[in-house]
Amino acid sequence: MKTLICPNQLHIYYALRLIFIWESWFTGGYGFNAAGPSHARMILVAVVSYWDRIKDMLRRLVHWRVGGVWWAIALSGPPILVLLSIGAHVLTGGDAPSFIFWKKEALMAPFLMLVLLSPMGGPGGEEPFGWRGYVQPHLEKTWGKWSPLIISLIIGIAWAVWHLPEFYNPSSTQYAIGLGFILPMTIMWIAHSVIMTWLYNKTGGSVLVSGVIYHLMIDISSATMLADFSMSGMTEGIPQLDLRLLSINIFVFAIAALVLVIATKGRLGYIADSTLD
Repeated sequence: MKTLICPNQLHIYYALRLIFIWESWFTGGYGFNAAGPSHARMILVAVVSYWDRIKDMLRRLVHWRVGGVWWAIALSGPPILVLLSIGAHVLTGGDAPSFIFWKKEALMAPFLMLVLLSPMGGPGGEEPFGWRGYVQPHLEKTWGKWSPLIISLIIGIAWAVWHLPEFYNPSSTQYAIGLGFILPMTIMWIAHSVIMTWLYNKTGGSVLVSGVIYHLMIDISSATMLADFSMSGMTEGIPQLDLRLLSINIFVFAIAALVLVIATKGRLGYIADSTLD
C-alpha cells in the first residue's frame, strides 16, 4: 500500500481533506468540519510513515523558540493591518465599527481565544496538522526555491474551496457576505497564505507561530474589530459586517502580501533545508 500511496500522497491528502471537510454536506447538513485538514494529514502519516513523521509534526507544533520579532509579527500583525483598514475606511467616509466586544467584554478575550483554539474552532483544528504541517514542507522539499509562492497560491485557493460550504450555511458569516463576494474573499485567503508561508519559513518551520498564532489573531481581529461581534450576542444571529470595510481590509492585506513577495523576490523566506529536520 505504501508504494501506491507515497508517490501520490499529496493528491490523496486533498481528496481526504475534502471528504472530511464537506462531510456535513454529504449527510444533508450545513457548514464544514474545521478539523478536516488535520484528519486527512493524520491518516496519511499513520499509513505512510508512522512515528517518525508524527514526532516531526508534533515538534513543529510546539516549536516556539523562534525569536521575539516573529512572535510580535504573528501576534500584532493582523490587528495592526485591521486597524489600518478601519482607519482608511473612516477617512474615506465610512462609519467606524462599534468595537462592542472590546467595550463591554474585553475580559472575555482569553475565553474567546480558548474557543478558537479548540480542535473544531479554527486555528486549533485546521492549521497545525494540515496545510502548514504537511502541504508546505512536502511541496517545498519537492519543488525548491519557487515553491513558497506556488504553495501560497495553492493553499489560498484551497482555503477558498474549503470555505465553499459556508456560503450555503445560513448561520455563517460567509452566507451573510454572499457567494458573489467569493473572488475578493479568495484574494484575502491567498494574501493570508502568503504571509503565513513567509512566517513559516522565517521561523524555521514553526507551525505554532505561522499557523496557530497568526490564524488565531486573524480570527479575533476580524470578528471583534470588523464586525459587531459580542460573546453575549452569539445566539442572536450573524454580526453585521460592512462590505465596504471588508473590501478595504482585503486590499490592505493583499498589499502587505504583495510587499512580501516583492521584497523576498518570491522566495518568502525560503532557504533550502532551513526548517526543522
